[in-house]
Amino acid sequence: MTRQLRNSARAAIRRYLRENGAGLLNTLYSEQPIRVHVTPGVTVDGRIDLIKRLDDSAASQREVINERLLLDIRDKILDAGDALRENRLPRKSQWCDTCARCDLVGLCRDNPTVAP
Repeated sequence: MTRQLRNSARAAIRRYLRENGAGLLNTLYSEQPIRVHVTPGVTVDGRIDLIKRLDDSAASQREVINERLLLDIRDKILDAGDALRENRLPRKSQWCDTCARCDLVGLCRDNPTVAP
């Protein structure tokens, strides 16, 4: 089994290098931790998967970030922080796509599509 896993890992690395090798020199950081202090008492920790140096000759797509978008996101984070502090965490009324993607769904309910 160890040999099989090692071979699979090597194949995955070869595939990654074949598909992304040309851009590796533009990589500045990978799995870069970030911490954003939204407001007093609310801090968001996370990771940015990949930060690359932009090649001036290559076209890139960027999402325009405006002040209204940032304020809306900040308000959502503040609401989530308040809900956690107040233990205001109501369940969804029925199983949905959000439940299907949730890492913590097992704490909230059973998956109706899985037989006991």
